[in-house]
This record gives sequence, C-alpha cells and structure tokens, in this order.
Amino acid sequence: MRTDVDHLRQTWSRLLQQPGPYAPEEMMGLFEQIEPLVVRQPQEALALFEALQADAQARDHAWGQAFILGFEGYARYLTSAHMTALPCLKESMRRLQELGDEYTMAYVRNALAGVEQSLGNYEQALAHAFASLEYVKRIGKVREEAWLLHGIGGGFQDLGDYARARTYMEESLARFEHLGDDPIGTARALSGLGTVLNAQGTFADALPLLERSLGLFQAEENDLGEARALNDLGITHRGLGNLAQAQQCHERSLALRRKVGNRQAQSTSLIHLGWIYLANGEKEAAEQALCEALAIAEDIEAKPRQWQAHEALAALYEAQDNYRVALYHQKTLHEIKESVFNEEAQARMRNLQVSFETDQAVRDAAMQRQQNEALRTKNEELETLLTDLQTTQAQLVQAEKLASLGQLTAGIAHEIKNPLNFITNFAALSQDLLDELADALGSDTAAPPDEATTDILEDLRHSAKKIETHGRRADQIIRGMMAHARGGSGESESHEINAFVEEYANLAYHGARAQWPAFRVDLAFDLDPQVGTVPIFRQDLGRVLINLLSNAFFAVQRRYESDGGDFQPQIWLRTAKEKATVRIEVRDNGCGIPAEVQARIFEPFFTTKPTGEGTGLGLSLSHEIVAQQHGGTLTCTSTEGAGTTFTIRLPHA
Repeated sequence: MRTDVDHLRQTWSRLLQQPGPYAPEEMMGLFEQIEPLVVRQPQEALALFEALQADAQARDHAWGQAFILGFEGYARYLTSAHMTALPCLKESMRRLQELGDEYTMAYVRNALAGVEQSLGNYEQALAHAFASLEYVKRIGKVREEAWLLHGIGGGFQDLGDYARARTYMEESLARFEHLGDDPIGTARALSGLGTVLNAQGTFADALPLLERSLGLFQAEENDLGEARALNDLGITHRGLGNLAQAQQCHERSLALRRKVGNRQAQSTSLIHLGWIYLANGEKEAAEQALCEALAIAEDIEAKPRQWQAHEALAALYEAQDNYRVALYHQKTLHEIKESVFNEEAQARMRNLQVSFETDQAVRDAAMQRQQNEALRTKNEELETLLTDLQTTQAQLVQAEKLASLGQLTAGIAHEIKNPLNFITNFAALSQDLLDELADALGSDTAAPPDEATTDILEDLRHSAKKIETHGRRADQIIRGMMAHARGGSGESESHEINAFVEEYANLAYHGARAQWPAFRVDLAFDLDPQVGTVPIFRQDLGRVLINLLSNAFFAVQRRYESDGGDFQPQIWLRTAKEKATVRIEVRDNGCGIPAEVQARIFEPFFTTKPTGEGTGLGLSLSHEIVAQQHGGTLTCTSTEGAGTTFTIRLPHA
C-alpha cells in the first residue's frame, strides 16, 4: 500500500508543475491510481487527500484544489458521510466548470448522483447521471459509460421502474464484458443486474449472476464489492427460502461493511438481518438489529433506509402484539415514504425530456422512430376525435332545441286540426251560400237588392274568403309541424346520388317557373362521378333538397328585383366524394343572409320571408332529416349581398 501511495504522490507532484486542466489521456494514470484507493480504503484516502490538498494550496493550483475536493467528496460518500460529502462535491463542480474540465466533472457528477440517490433526491441524482452520460458518450469513453449506465439502472430500480433498470444494467454489463479488462466493473454490473432480478422476484435467475459477482470481488480483494455481493446473495437466498444461508451472507456482509466503514451499507445489512431474525422468531435480536439500522439511517439522513427500517419495526411490534408502537412505526414509514415517492414522481415528470434523450442514445434508433410514428398517429386520431366531438356536440344542441317541438306536435294535430278543418270548410260553404243568396235576391224583379245590401253581401263574401285563405295557411303550418314528429319514412335504400340530385333539382326548377313565369335563372351542375350510391330516405331527403333550392330561387329572385336587369341569377349544384362522406352543395348568388341571422336559421318558426310566405319550419325540418335520419350534417355559409351555400354531408362507407 505504501508503494501505491508513493507512486500516487509522485504523479500528483508532477501534475501540479503544470497549470491544468489536462487532456483526458493525461488524466488516465491519475484516475487509475486514485480510484481503487478511494473505493477500497476511503478512510485512508481521506487522510491522503488532506496532504494532497495542502500541496495544491501551497502552489495556488486552482485545478488541483478542485480535483481533490471532488475525490474527497467521493470518499466521504463511500463512508456514508452524505452531508459533508455534498458541499465538497458541489464546490468541486463549481470550480471545475469555471476551469472547463468536463472530464473530471463527469466523475464528480457521478459521485453527486450517488449522494443524492442515497438521500432520496432522485430528481437531482438522475439529472447528474444523465449529464455525465451525455459527455462520456460524446468523447467515446466506454468504461465511464458502463459505470454511468450501472448507476442510472440503480436509480430506476429505487424508483420501482424495474424494466428500465434491467435494460440499463444489461447494457452496463455488456460494455464491461466487451472491454474485458475491468473485473471490478464487471462484478458491479453482475451485482446490479442480480439486484434487479431479485426485485422482480426471479431469484433463481439472479443466483448465478451474484455468485459470479462475489467470486470476482473476492479475487480482486475488494471488501466493499464483496460485501455488496454477499448482501445481494442474502436477499436471493431469503427469496428462495434458504434462511440459514441468507443469514450467513448478511452477517458476513455486515462484518465487511463495518470494516470498511460504510454506514449506509451497514444499515442495509442490519435491516435484512432484522427480517431474517423475525422470520426465525428471534424477536429480541430483530429489535436490536433494526433499531441500530434506524439510528444509522437517521444519523446519515438516508430517507430510503429510514422507511425500510420503520417498515420492519412495524412488522416486529405487530408480531409482539404491541400495536401502539407498531402503529407509530407504520405512520412514520408512510410519512417518509410519501415524501420520497412524491419527490420521485416529480423527478419522473421533470426528467422526462432528459430520459428521452438518454434513451435515444442507448436504445435502438429504429425503435425510437416507431415510437415517434405511433405518437404522431395518436395525435392525428385525437384531433379527428376532437373534430367529431365538436360536430356531435353541435348536432346535440340542435336536436335539443327540436326535441320539445316533436313532443308537442301530436297533441297539436288532434287539438287544432279538426277545428281548423271545420273553420276552413264552413268558410267555403259560407261563400257558396252568399252566392246563392245574391242570385236569389237578384232574380226578384219586384224587390231587387238595394246598393247597401249588395255591399254587405260583398263584404261577407270577402270576409269568408279571407277566413278560408288563412285557415288553409294555418293547415299548412300544422302539416309542417307534423313532419317534425314523424320518423323516417320506411327504411333507407341505396340511390345513385347524382341522378337523385338532378331529378329533384328539375322538380324545384319547374316549381319556381310556375311561381314566377317570367323569371329566368341559370341552373348549373358540377357532379362528381365518384360519389356513387348512398343509403338514403329518398322522399325525406328529396324534401330537403327541394326546400334548399326553393330558398335559393327565392333569394336570387329578391336580388333580381332589388338590382334590376343587370343581375344574372345563378344557382349551382355540386356533389363530391370525400374521405368518409358524400357532399351535396346548393349555392346561389342571391341576396345572402345577414351575419346576425345565420345563427338562428335552423330554429323552428324562424323565417326571413315576408309574412304569409314562409312557415319558418323548412330549414329546421331539413336539418332534422339530415342529422337525425341520415346521421349527417347540414351547414350554411353566407355573405350578405353575395350569396349563400348550404352543404349536406352524408356518411358513406
């Protein structure tokens, strides 16, 4: 050991004769000498570092002071002096960052990750580890990458993410075995993978890995590593039901850990021994081991070890029927565990991006592309679902407006239609009787009717005519309301949409010519031959098309009357096949619909036509036929003074 220390001090003295920082190649010899000393004998290393730090300060060597601070923190971490290790490591990081020494920073970050992980600060631990991994991958240092992969795997194991932990441990082992010249690294990787398999409950698979790890550590006379492997083997044997072998492993591990001075590891061994003593019925021995473990964990502020000790103590006191003390330990463990796991939940969220970037570097690129493609597809599906939801919502709002009307129309038909028929029929009969009375009075040459009588008869005839006209108008409104209450007329049948559109367009056109004989309008067709056939309720959808065309004829006629002879009325009918629908458009260049009116055009009884020319039921009924019967949509776009377009979309497989 003296020769190793002498050689290390010579290397250190030589480096301090240069300003630093140094190239990675220059640092390799120093790291190869200093790291085994720290790992195997951290207490002796601390005494040596005090002398090396004095040399650096005497020479006012900034890099030397920063470097030794980092390894001093690492040695303190290995002795479980976490709260003194932390400021050393952070100060070393600060100074090394100012000096631009990324190489040494990677080592210091790795030690910082270990300290933060021991304290339960998983967010900071993973952030340090991922930052170091990114750097060593960039400069192609496979050995350092293997060690960092091992540390990250341990972090994910503590977080309970065993699948990811196993991936990192397997990649770490593959790199160490590829190097072939680092038995300690290989042993640590084997041990790390074995602990993950233990956590997953596959103890038989873990056993050969941990036995091989133990052999490598023993061959290298590495007490710290041997203690780790024995601890992990103890867990394996306990899982396999071999309590005697498990106890032997943990007792040997504890003895080595006491020798090395690693207090956190001592608390771990004591917790496992406590469980074994409890299983064997040795409650007094269990209590002694667990209380010592808890005292150590609280002294070094290792939260994960604290709640593990409380968990075992709660089980012990419950077995002794001491429920009051058991409850105290149970409550305390949940408080500590909740604190740790709340932090780790936040760490998962805040480190999502860095985890993704790290996975990109260590996982198969093709797999990552597949995941990205799946995510893109999922986003597109969500956008489509959102659009469908908004459309459905609009349909439901309209359906709600029409629902109450549909419930009332049947009663209206019975209560109003029969009296209305009497009114209309008797108005017509009254006209006939007035005609007969006038004829009778006119045939009496002896006493012909005077002028006043004739005027009264004419007024009565005019009034009866008005009653008949408005009665028939009311009957038309009632018929429209009854149409809302009726369901589909029979079953839907497949029809060739283009032929259907042409047929009903011609019917509407001839109806408009009969209403306005002198009026001329250009009717243009743009029909997509790809639309094919669609299942429809022919008569009801025909009513919709005629209603839309009638409105279009009315709109262009009104603009013709307003603008005069220079205006050329036009109506276009278009069909088109879309992704999952067939579109039918009716567009005119008429007077358009004001913006404040467009929101109400599908409401029952709302009309912009002059009194007596519209019932206000045509568009509401059309909307119901398209939406409720056909599962489609009816929408309107309009510009006042320029024209209107109504669009029907019908589902089409």
